[in-house]
Amino acid sequence: MLERWNLPGRTDLGALRLRLVGLKNLHPSELPQLAEQNGADPHPNLVLDLDYTVLMPRRQQNRAGGGNSADGLPQDRSAASAV
Repeated sequence: MLERWNLPGRTDLGALRLRLVGLKNLHPSELPQLAEQNGADPHPNLVLDLDYTVLMPRRQQNRAGGGNSADGLPQDRSAASAV
């Protein structure tokens, strides 16, 4: 994740700027300088470099009696796991 933004006028959504990098025949730990190469010639093993922004729902604040945990999911998950 490169950045995150609040959207003006929206409390239910936020934006995340993400970077996805694909390498061929090279383990990512062998290329630590990749993050510093903005604008330079790409490494020959770099096959994908996407910089994109996505909208994500924001966690809602807990309300008294709402029955939700801190992550916004129902606290009683037994019904979902009983399948």
